Parts: sequence; structure tokens; C-alpha cells
Amino acid sequence: MVDTKTGDVKTVAGNGKRESMDGIGLDAGVWHPRKPVFYRSPTAKPDSILFFTSTGSVRRFDIESGAVSTLKLKPALLIPWGIDCTPSGHLIVSCAHTNSIYSVDPRTGDLELLVGSGLRTRGFTDGSGSAARFNSPLDLVVSDSGRCAYVADKQNNRIRRMKVLSRLFRTARNRKCVARYASQSQPIADTVTRALSSATSVSNQQTPSESADRADAKSAMSGQASNSPQRPK
Repeated sequence: MVDTKTGDVKTVAGNGKRESMDGIGLDAGVWHPRKPVFYRSPTAKPDSILFFTSTGSVRRFDIESGAVSTLKLKPALLIPWGIDCTPSGHLIVSCAHTNSIYSVDPRTGDLELLVGSGLRTRGFTDGSGSAARFNSPLDLVVSDSGRCAYVADKQNNRIRRMKVLSRLFRTARNRKCVARYASQSQPIADTVTRALSSATSVSNQQTPSESADRADAKSAMSGQASNSPQRPK
């Protein structure tokens, strides 16, 4: 933890060993932790829980109690990497092993394949669902509204955009996307299910929703300094 006012740095979790072990604070093992993100949902206490990826797992850190636990994914992911949280409380996780993107229910660990084959298939293809292809999708970020996610596709040297409603991946025109979070009443699983049942094709032309997605990213970039949540002391 870094105090942004004083610059003081304090270790709050991890014993420094190369092991993944649940525990309290400095007794826990957090091997190769990556990108901690605050958990957001309409019912969650702000800035109280972090999720992050670690070697072969998704971990949960309770800031108040110091407890570090492992989310039991069903099925398991070998190399979960990028992670972010939608306004409705679902986690979006990229897997560098299967070159795919997943939705995770943090309450149950249930895993849903959103985009990619889930079978370690590498490539570069813009498309919907299992037709899209990546090569080492690493970090990702969810837009303010939760309608889209931006993914750093490392080996393809591209930024990819996923429209959550249609699971469409395209190469993003945006070079940077720094997003924060807003409230959203419709859970991601429900919106994806509704879209899949009603949509039979996706146009390659710009639509009003795509303009809204880019507006989300632009708004997030301009409001980063004023809207960033305070880090807990």
C-alpha cells in the first residue's frame, strides 16, 4: 500500500515467498500478484475488497481483516492474467494460456467463456464469441458503463475492444483507455444472454452504441484525476 499524501509504503499482504497460500496479511503467500482491482457492485462497501490474479489463481484480499483467499474457479484457469470488475459485480478475466476472455462470478467462482476458443488457439481475428482470436491477451479494463472492455493483445501488438452486450471484439481505434466505475442495474450475465438470444448478426459499421462506448473511454480519461477513489490508509 502507498499513501498518496505522504509517499509511505507499507506491505499489507504476502510473505515474500514463491507460494500461493491463503492466510492473514503477511502470513499469506501471493506468488507473482498482478493488477489488484477494487471490487465494485451496488451492494459492496467501497474500497473494502481487492481482487487480483496470481500464479494459476484469482485471489481475494479483504482490506479490513487482511484475509487473503483463493477463488475456486469452475473450471480452473492455468494462467489468469488481466482482471477488472464490472459495475454489476462480475469479474472479467483474461487467460494468457487459452488466449480467451472469461466472466467470473466472485461469489461462486463460476466461469463463463465470453470470447475466444478456450483451447489455446492463437491468432488475430475480429469477431463475435468463439470466432475471435487473440495471442497473449494480458491486461484489460472495463468502461464506465460496463458496456465494453479494452484488452491489451500483447503478441498481436494491438488494443482490442469487446462489446459486452454482443461479445464482439474489434481492434480499438483508441490508443489509451483509463476507466473508472459507475452503477449498473443489469448484471453482465443477463445482458449477454439477452443479446445472444436476440442478435443474429453484427454490423461492421459504426453504431450509436459504439459512439457511446468511445465516449465512455474519453470521459474516463478526462475525469481520471478527479474521480479516482482514495486508497485506504
